[in-house]
Amino acid sequence: MSKILQDHEVEHIPLRYDAAFPFCCTNAPTHPDRGAHMHPCAELVVIKAGTAVHFGRFATHRVTRGDVFVMAGPCYHGYRNTDALALINIQFDPALFLPRDAALRAMPGFKKMFGMDAPGARVRGFFGHTHLTGEQLKYVIELAWHLKNECALRQPGYALVVDGFFRALVVALARLSHTRVRNKPRRAAIARAVDYMDEHYAADLRIADLVRLVGLSHAQFDRLFHEQMSIPPRAYLLQVRVNHAATLLLDTDKSITTIAFEVGFNDSSYFTKAFQRAPSMTPRAFRKHAAQRVSARQAAP
Repeated sequence: MSKILQDHEVEHIPLRYDAAFPFCCTNAPTHPDRGAHMHPCAELVVIKAGTAVHFGRFATHRVTRGDVFVMAGPCYHGYRNTDALALINIQFDPALFLPRDAALRAMPGFKKMFGMDAPGARVRGFFGHTHLTGEQLKYVIELAWHLKNECALRQPGYALVVDGFFRALVVALARLSHTRVRNKPRRAAIARAVDYMDEHYAADLRIADLVRLVGLSHAQFDRLFHEQMSIPPRAYLLQVRVNHAATLLLDTDKSITTIAFEVGFNDSSYFTKAFQRAPSMTPRAFRKHAAQRVSARQAAP
């Protein structure tokens, strides 16, 4: 899905939890197709069975049993072409339930799964993803069931138990996400290239530089990157630059030309064309639309 939907095209779903305890865990044994909708919170989804096409603001993915993904809120997403889809959905306030421990945040895999405070994450809706199999999936589902039961029963001390189980789930997913890449050298090579693009997106970065960095042939790199990321490497780099540009358009008063150069474009007209492919609007229109939405929210009673 490349078009940014307007407010009237997205269903706004109220929070399932109360302000006193911003966390809930629900089980959906049969999940139907669902149009674009938005939750004002973060979500962690575990696909227990079946398949579907999951779409978000900038990306569309086919999900199947064992897929686990995390989304920052508020951002819209939806499901289509569902086939016997069953999932567990955890909604939470990341400010309270994502551990701030430096040791945990330094874990390989944490940033990939829970780095929703990274630059551009708020704009693109952050999509941390991994795929689990066998005992890994069984363990994650078991932790989720403990969370669901504690949230439902609310026995004395349940808040402490939920916090403990959710921390265990965060650690497990950070570990498993890292292991999934680390144990496959070619996956590790692509992960290294992705990390490099995420960090050096503003530089004069060429695909030939990445090929040398990871030690693959150009053909191998293109093929493996597309297999793992679902888009070509050049398209991914453009997407990263556009995501950062969108953040600057929303959060600063810098000129569009200045932003174009800051995120790695050498030509402002090319930047406008590249930006327009994703949100389906020019950078100027994107900034104006965002300002209008903020004004409308502030004027609402």
